[in-house]
Amino acid sequence: MATLRYGTAGEAGFNEMQLQKARKLVAGWAEQNEQDYATWMVAHKGIIIADESVKIPNQRIFPVASISKVVTATAAMFLADDGLLSLTRRVSEYIPEFIGDGKHEVMVYHLMTHSSGLEDNSIYENMKQNQGKVDLADCPDNQHPRLFERLQSGYGAPLQSKPGTRMSYCGFGFELLSEIIRRLSGQNLAAFAKARLFVPLGMEDSFYSVPDEAKSRLLQIPDGYEFAGLNSVERLAVPDAANGMYSTTADLLKFGQMFLNKGIYHDKRILSEATIRAMTRNQIPGISSYYGEEVFKEANWGLGWSLSGEKRDESGTLRSPQTFSHSGAGCSFLLVDPVNAIVISCFIPTKQYITHFDRKFDYLSDVIIAGVERCGS
Repeated sequence: MATLRYGTAGEAGFNEMQLQKARKLVAGWAEQNEQDYATWMVAHKGIIIADESVKIPNQRIFPVASISKVVTATAAMFLADDGLLSLTRRVSEYIPEFIGDGKHEVMVYHLMTHSSGLEDNSIYENMKQNQGKVDLADCPDNQHPRLFERLQSGYGAPLQSKPGTRMSYCGFGFELLSEIIRRLSGQNLAAFAKARLFVPLGMEDSFYSVPDEAKSRLLQIPDGYEFAGLNSVERLAVPDAANGMYSTTADLLKFGQMFLNKGIYHDKRILSEATIRAMTRNQIPGISSYYGEEVFKEANWGLGWSLSGEKRDESGTLRSPQTFSHSGAGCSFLLVDPVNAIVISCFIPTKQYITHFDRKFDYLSDVIIAGVERCGS
């Protein structure tokens, strides 16, 4: 199985002209002042054919935002491989405090597929009502006080729909998932992910809580940009399971390549092949989803991953239906196309974010996929 290495487009069976188009495309966005800077990488069949940055040094650390959800889901799946976690068990079996009308029907897999019936707006309202009421003296030693307060304040939030009947994007589900990881493993998410995922994969610049020695390499989102709040001191310190991870394009590329390799990297089994298959197949068939004003008749969601299928979304048009991806506010993107043996990782901040199409990931995906000339191992 491929371990990432640098090589030429021709060596990888990729059309160099398409790479030139991609460079021109991204540089043009910066020149038009739509983005001040960008950093992106592409690997084809395990060969890194593009490692590009516009107006910034290579391999700066940046907030991956919602891509954190895929990594958190992956961390949880280690426990499934270990026989410690079952996704078809009730969440309340692992977190007895998670109680309320209908919550006995919420299973662990519902958290990973945004189909639990929880919605962030009602969660936040419940948190506001409980603000100042949580006794932080009860916070466990291996839990961040801010996360402990959020969880305790959110446990009682009511469901907004019957579990398993609709997909509604919800970050709190992944905070619940991180608490399950903590209770089953004895480690908080940051420590567990480092030991089981980041170190084995060589993701040396990936953190849920950024250490002081890495802060000098942080890429700050300029003031006036959407999601500049991701630069806040609290964001850097609080290991948020849904939005709090920081990484580089190189580290994300390794993570994506491990999935492309069906769980293997550096000739070492990281995750079971069965887990990779489960995470990247539709876990909620027949369920619709809503994203702002957009409606998808088929949500087509795996365990953490968005599955492209026949959706018309920001993963583009030319990628295969087997593609899986995730994006993050700020704006980050990770795409894995197993048919075309392509992995794309990028961070391209935008000044305006009304819909996810303002991030233009679909343009970058299409121009890259169009360059694939020889597929297969």
